[in-house]
Amino acid sequence: MSIISGIRSGLRSGIRAGLNPGTGAGDGPSGSILVPMTGPAFLAATGRTPTHAYSCQEASGNLIDQIGSVNLVPAGAPLFLQPVSNWVRKGVGFNETVNQRFSVAAGTGWNVTLTPVAMLAYVTARTAAAVRSLLIITDAGGTARSGVSVTTGGLLRTQCGSTLNDGTIDHRDAAVHPVLLTIDVGGSVTNRYTNIEKDNGTFGAGAVDGTKGIGAYAGLNSHLGEVLALWVFEGSDAQFSDAQAKTMLTNLGWSGIPWS
Repeated sequence: MSIISGIRSGLRSGIRAGLNPGTGAGDGPSGSILVPMTGPAFLAATGRTPTHAYSCQEASGNLIDQIGSVNLVPAGAPLFLQPVSNWVRKGVGFNETVNQRFSVAAGTGWNVTLTPVAMLAYVTARTAAAVRSLLIITDAGGTARSGVSVTTGGLLRTQCGSTLNDGTIDHRDAAVHPVLLTIDVGGSVTNRYTNIEKDNGTFGAGAVDGTKGIGAYAGLNSHLGEVLALWVFEGSDAQFSDAQAKTMLTNLGWSGIPWS
């Protein structure tokens, strides 16, 4: 190897390591998935900047915001440092416990009544006893919610205010999936994307600022599985066309996405 080639190789490795600190050139199968935990690293990888990022690698306590200052507080005894097949990084775990979540209250963090919001998480899902909550963009109870749940058949269910939208593909395949949920109250738009499915949801009015985070809606149970990383976007960075959502997931290393 020439000196110049060696320098180039080292630079590429350094950039990749910076995008995914602690896991070398990537994570997941073949080390192909990026997990950028700083604003500049995510921007370099995707052209977008999240306002909050959570590595989900803590051994206990709060999930620390790697970009902003909105730390997510545990409730209901969620699990920490849960191993995930084919991944170096661990995940925080959920086991269908009522009110089990990492969250902050209304008045803190992102607010869907003021700006578009999107949430991206790397997750696993297993067979649960009933429909279980996974992502919480906002939860003010009843029809005042925006989030994602998992059905007993492994389908993803988006709630947007008074409207429920179920997907058609089972996500209980022992793999990690990226789940991107968007809501734009002003534009009356909500959509959900994964590496194997998109759901152009039906917008329903009613979502207001409430509890936000990952895990169970108030009074309900968490899903059965892990969350390995989480990002939140606000404003124009939270607005996605189908093509833009696919591009971001592809740039993060998720290949073979079947939808367009």
